[in-house]
Amino acid sequence: MNARLIRQVNTSKLFHALRQNPACSQRDLVALTGLDKATVSTIISQLEAADLVEKADQLSRGKVGRPETALNIPLRAGYLLGARLEPGTIRLILSYLNGDVLARHEEHGETDLESSIRLLSQGVEHILAQNELTVEKVKALGIGIPALIDDTGYLVFAPNLGWRDVAIRERLEQTFGLPIYLDNDTKAAALAEKLFGRAQACQNFIFLSGHSGVGGGLYLADTLYRGSSGLAGEIGHMTVNPEGQVCSCGNKGCLETYVSESAILKALREQGLDLADVWAIKARAENGDSVVMQVLENATYYLAIALANLLSALNPEKIIIGGNLAVIAPFMMPALNVELKQRALGKPLKDCQLELSLFGSESVPMGGIALALEGFLALPTWLTQTQFVLKE
Repeated sequence: MNARLIRQVNTSKLFHALRQNPACSQRDLVALTGLDKATVSTIISQLEAADLVEKADQLSRGKVGRPETALNIPLRAGYLLGARLEPGTIRLILSYLNGDVLARHEEHGETDLESSIRLLSQGVEHILAQNELTVEKVKALGIGIPALIDDTGYLVFAPNLGWRDVAIRERLEQTFGLPIYLDNDTKAAALAEKLFGRAQACQNFIFLSGHSGVGGGLYLADTLYRGSSGLAGEIGHMTVNPEGQVCSCGNKGCLETYVSESAILKALREQGLDLADVWAIKARAENGDSVVMQVLENATYYLAIALANLLSALNPEKIIIGGNLAVIAPFMMPALNVELKQRALGKPLKDCQLELSLFGSESVPMGGIALALEGFLALPTWLTQTQFVLKE
């Protein structure tokens, strides 16, 4: 590992430790990060010079000697933008550099590439204007897309959007003049859980979300697992019924033909109930609608098959359900727990916590915030980062 990469890793580790433990001292950071005193002192000095860390009040620990100085990430340090591009909708979150959410915004329109970029541009302009900010204050924009995206930001295929072979990172950087960080939507959401959510203390967990499809983010040995070609985590295409419905991928009985938002809405329409989205499903479920509860019970049956297989194969500490699926998951959890007790191996099930994401339907835009923060901290020139201007 070269010196520059070591510095980036150490800076990121220290910044996250301070973000998670505000008003701590340099001595605290040494203990929290395992870095030596000299390294912590050097990085803190650099962060201070870049106005990313400030010294606050003196800490009194009831001991003899000089009181220690508390350190914080000031609100003025900058802002991050996170987005989810999904069919017909752009969801945006504006946060402070520490990840605390400042504002939310949605734009609705067509799903083609040009319309989506235009909607994203409108959304960025709106959310910044509403908060009296200029784009110069934004450090980076992170975006989760339901697509296969390589590590250069090249979009290979987005089946639910109909996009294929697009140099999307380059297009977006030309549009916004901001550093852009992209990833598959569910992998981005898993990163949000690791940085800000329920998996901060986990080394092995699975994040599962359901929107137009079903996706998974796998953290194994404290690392986001991507597989040999970057496709790991396509949980929605696990076969749960070999003679089941035909999936968009061409196979039969994939999990997402039963558990995705679009699949559940389709099943409800087949029962004569035409609902708009998961929030409409939730409203019906809260009133005990028998048709809705029956469809959710059927979806739960197939979800349990998939989760039991994942528990046996990967033995995670946690399985976290997020995205739009988290909106209706509370009505599925009792039956899901019963099914898992019948299907999963006892020890892996006992050792795993099944939880709902703190971010609910905002898992992916928060994933965008996580991508933006990690990208900003990893920039080789982040201490002297050039500011950008929004382009027409």
